[in-house]
Amino acid sequence: MKTQETVCPAPCLLAALAIGWPSLSLAQQAVPPASEWQWEKTIVPLALVMPGLWGETFQIDKALDKVGYRQRGDLKDLARYTVIVLVNVPVVRFPEGSINDLREFVSQGGGLVVLGGLSSYANGGYPGTPLDEILPVSLKESYIDHFPSAEKGAKLGPAESADWPLNFDFRAGPTAYYFHTLIPKDGARVQVKVGDLPALVSGSFGNGRVVACALTANGNPEAGVLPFWDWKDWPALLGQALDWAGGARPAGNAAAQDRESGPKPLTEEELDSLEMDLTDMPVDFVARAMATPDERAANVLFDLAAPAEGEEAKYTLDTTLTALLPYSRPAWGEKLKALADDVNPNIKTRQAALVLMGASRSPLAYPALTKALKDDRVDLAAMDGLGLLGNKDGIPLLRRRFEEVLTPARLPEGPDRWKPAEYAEASRPAAHAAIALYRLGDPEGVTRLCEFAANLSLYRRILWNAAKRWPRDPQGQAILKGIIDRAEMLQEAWDFLVGGAGPIPASQGEAFVKYAAAADDPVVIEFLALAMEKSVGSPAKADWQSLSAAKSGILARMARAMILTGGKED
Repeated sequence: MKTQETVCPAPCLLAALAIGWPSLSLAQQAVPPASEWQWEKTIVPLALVMPGLWGETFQIDKALDKVGYRQRGDLKDLARYTVIVLVNVPVVRFPEGSINDLREFVSQGGGLVVLGGLSSYANGGYPGTPLDEILPVSLKESYIDHFPSAEKGAKLGPAESADWPLNFDFRAGPTAYYFHTLIPKDGARVQVKVGDLPALVSGSFGNGRVVACALTANGNPEAGVLPFWDWKDWPALLGQALDWAGGARPAGNAAAQDRESGPKPLTEEELDSLEMDLTDMPVDFVARAMATPDERAANVLFDLAAPAEGEEAKYTLDTTLTALLPYSRPAWGEKLKALADDVNPNIKTRQAALVLMGASRSPLAYPALTKALKDDRVDLAAMDGLGLLGNKDGIPLLRRRFEEVLTPARLPEGPDRWKPAEYAEASRPAAHAAIALYRLGDPEGVTRLCEFAANLSLYRRILWNAAKRWPRDPQGQAILKGIIDRAEMLQEAWDFLVGGAGPIPASQGEAFVKYAAAADDPVVIEFLALAMEKSVGSPAKADWQSLSAAKSGILARMARAMILTGGKED
């Protein structure tokens, strides 16, 4: 009798551990009652994948990319998702109440796709749960034991009742060995069969759509037999099922921000009085100025944070930086130079002044920033300032800085092999240098940024996974703390990199499109997608039309969405 271990066609569990699948608990995501449900808008559809054992063999990533669906594991609200995919997931993986949340999600128009396995359907404890109600199939005969459903395998083919366009090469003989017996409910439709049994069954529940896949990613194919998971058309077929399931989700109408509950914008009269020093400053002035910043409010804020000589500052630059940054101008240069000087004991003020100097484009900025680049207390801010300054003389300095910080972490085996601890410690300055070069329009800026993002993501997941598996005994605590500290360094660098990836600088538009058009690494694709997402609402920074035929379905779909919206959200 074959066991679960012997029928796995690839070392999927080991790969899953290396990748570090996110913990995607539906219970962590509050679902509002049906009467209050508000679908949120997304640039492209979002999928939540709950993976189980051997799930990677189904090639979910490729299937989602084919149809332009992004995966996100950090969102807290089910209303942001288009489709949820359960990959060989048993009921015990669902915390109490979360299956009811899933039921509500589908009922309101979301999509659900369930893939088979020895922990799915009857094997996974679905009978008698809301999944039994949601699914378009009966689960009564769906249990699989450790003997294959078809000893020699059964081939996939279009079902007679299919209404999907199944333009795939079934003549290649894609074969399955272990599969559930799923009996379609009334109104359900068999799209693909395995032998004479249903393989993909589509149906509806409430306003949503559901697809049940009977196939499992298990079996021992004989020589010359094509397992369906290796079939070149499988990702496209699965992608079609995912896209169909998500097709009923409404476009979304995110609730408008309730401005009455937030800080009110400053009035012209208040700004007049403050500029002429005719009135006491409102207690909530900074909160209001930062919530709805404009040029006048920024000037008042700056004068309060950097007053004339002999006057006391009402605020520090670092607390108002985000409101000041878009409006920094050359006229601020003298004051910023004084605040950035190394005689200033307030490091946070110095750092903010250096960033603002770069954004101001003051003639005084370049000498001050290059000097500060040698001071490890403010060097990151100096790099940020150089990136905003627009002076291309800074490119050789930043390139050298990028290489200097990474060289001690490099292993001799190859250009992308690193010592994890040293790489973590170098990640923050390297991230700041990479973003600065990208903003300055360095010809290698996009390539460097994406390659660094891919390595950073890999080592970040390696260390987080190591931290999860490290023994919690007293002897291991010091090592565990070191692993966690370095994982947090990598996480901080990753967050900074993502935050600076967009809006895409005008100088990088052409290089961005060229690189993105050929991208096929899932991590890089997501990183590029984040940059594009941050470009929505700003003037077009790239030729989205040429990117609409990108190799990645996600990037192509995002480009088409950017074209339709003119680079702006509705």
